[in-house]
Amino acid sequence: SDLLDQTTKSFRVRKTVLEMLIDRGYALTEAEKNGTLDEFKAQFCDSTGTVEGEKMTITKLKVSDPTQKIMVFFPDEVTKVSVGRMKSYYDKMVEEHAGAAIVVLRNGITSFARSSVARLAVSKEPCRIEFFGEDELLVNI
Repeated sequence: SDLLDQTTKSFRVRKTVLEMLIDRGYALTEAEKNGTLDEFKAQFCDSTGTVEGEKMTITKLKVSDPTQKIMVFFPDEVTKVSVGRMKSYYDKMVEEHAGAAIVVLRNGITSFARSSVARLAVSKEPCRIEFFGEDELLVNI
């Protein structure tokens, strides 16, 4: 996967995540299902061609139960994801009334951030947060 540039990698990872969401029964548009690399670049890259992970956040509703909402976050940290970042994601989930989230990790997560997620999951607004590494999502299995 070293051969893939970050833009192509992010495009493929996002495509796999969208396929996962379809498999889990979330509603997606045709444009999302069939998006091209060029469309991805236009939507999610800055003027230098760098992928902006924050812009890639996905929020979807379940087809069978539109009260069930999931969010997908793509932190673009060059270091491991921190407690602060996870707290901001949790706050967004609460704000959006999302009971589930997927966080796509480029460079891992600190053990402290991972344990903070476990505490958030049973807090006043319980939620389920799953983590996947980018490399795990290059291909949908």
